[in-house]
Amino acid sequence: MKVFISGSKSMNKAGKDWSLPESVRAKLDTIMSEEDEVLIGDCWGADARVQEYLNVAKYKKVTVYSSGSHPKIRSNVGQWEEKHFSPNGRTPYVYRIEKDFHMAEDCDYGVAIWDGNSKGTFINMLCLCALKKSCKLYLIHEDRWLSVDSIEDLRGLAGLEGSITDNDIREVLTMCDFSDEMIEYLVSEGAVSPYQLVDIISRAPITLDEKRCLFGRLGKKRNLKFEEFASVEENINRGKDFKKIKHDIREIADLRGERTIWTEFYNRSRALSEAKDFLVGDLDHNLPLFLFSEWYDIDELQLKSSNVGMFVKTGAVEKYIENEEADNDTGEGYYRMEAWDDCDVDWEKPRYDYYFNGGKLCWFEKLRPKKQEHGNTYYMSENREFAAGSLDLDFRTPYKPGDIVLIDCRPFGPPFHAMILEARDQFDCCFPNIVFRYPGTNEWSLTPLKHRWLYKDIGWHTYEPMLSPLYRLRKVNDDEMTEEDAKLLELSSIISGSEEKACKVWENWHSPAGDDILSWEQVLEVFALVTSL
Repeated sequence: MKVFISGSKSMNKAGKDWSLPESVRAKLDTIMSEEDEVLIGDCWGADARVQEYLNVAKYKKVTVYSSGSHPKIRSNVGQWEEKHFSPNGRTPYVYRIEKDFHMAEDCDYGVAIWDGNSKGTFINMLCLCALKKSCKLYLIHEDRWLSVDSIEDLRGLAGLEGSITDNDIREVLTMCDFSDEMIEYLVSEGAVSPYQLVDIISRAPITLDEKRCLFGRLGKKRNLKFEEFASVEENINRGKDFKKIKHDIREIADLRGERTIWTEFYNRSRALSEAKDFLVGDLDHNLPLFLFSEWYDIDELQLKSSNVGMFVKTGAVEKYIENEEADNDTGEGYYRMEAWDDCDVDWEKPRYDYYFNGGKLCWFEKLRPKKQEHGNTYYMSENREFAAGSLDLDFRTPYKPGDIVLIDCRPFGPPFHAMILEARDQFDCCFPNIVFRYPGTNEWSLTPLKHRWLYKDIGWHTYEPMLSPLYRLRKVNDDEMTEEDAKLLELSSIISGSEEKACKVWENWHSPAGDDILSWEQVLEVFALVTSL
């Protein structure tokens, strides 16, 4: 008889006595006395502990299965026969799972030493059930044995489906610099879905390391055991063969196939890691890093860029920015860093632009070379998930017509105050809309808040900041009002929370030039039309 022995890696954690429990040692003694052949993996934890016990007993009938080619085996303390299998996947689970499939198929029965959490050991038991092979399960924390003879025996051990809670959402919004008002509203109203968290984290004014940490923490809310149990159970009930069952186990563990929130978290985290890894470059050469200081010039009404110079280490860039920004307490202006692969002389590989806020790396954009019809090659944006594309964040806000709010898109533009006009139908990206004076001008505009047409640009009509105003959006306190806000307060008193008046203002907001930019006198004329409503 051949026995597949598997167990949890947690038996390797430092600071704990992970000698095999007496009942497990007794089970191994029985296996050896019956001269069953042991099939075991090469991992640390339970694999290593069982190997050590068998080696001390000088037991010879052992085969060690490993994912990866020889001599990359991690543990074979008894120098037993080895079998190697080529891994094919992008996650650690799938990397290890191939050898486990083979052990499940090659064995006659299984023994599992489980901490109640290990995904790999649980999947091994699912495979044995799918192959109609029995398994003796030792629950470490309960010090007892169970017989697993069918998948029904594992139902109570699969746990509940993973989910993102309101507390998780609150934590993300807090870390991503949302105002307290927006956090309370979005959480209490259930106005943010887990899928929206993906873009919220990606575009937030926090460091790339903080974003990776958030994606990792949310990803841990997934219960892979529940998903794999549901998949295997369904396939068994449908009479599918083990080939199909293995395929679906791989797809789920590898976060492929059907789109789920866990897939989204993983894909964004992976894209982030690739961008960070690109900066490391090859060991034999450094990437040239070209740094630019950029800011929205409120006097010239355009985005300005100044070439700082070339660096070869990100740390040197961060030190330079730290020295330059020591006296900058406005939070305005940022640094953009172009990273090029100087070995890619034919422009065939992608490159990245990175953005620094407060001296820390916070955003990036992936660009890929694309040859044009006339023969020249240009780098075109391929991935702006960690920047801001043409589509902005889109969720509801708690504000009503006439509210004076803070618009703060720093470091991509100066903060200013605006008045909420229409606040209805906020499932539409065109609402709420705001009335405001373009910073640095005497011109007034009416625009959807989420479209980010917030700054005047002499060449492109408007300049759209990379950061959404939704992050720091909040009502302006009375003690924050200045003389500049007197006009907004005048308009607010006319609107008085009325959606009907707000809609009428929208309908009548037209400039003679057709660009919807009005003078203050023209704004008053438009608002005068609604005073009688």
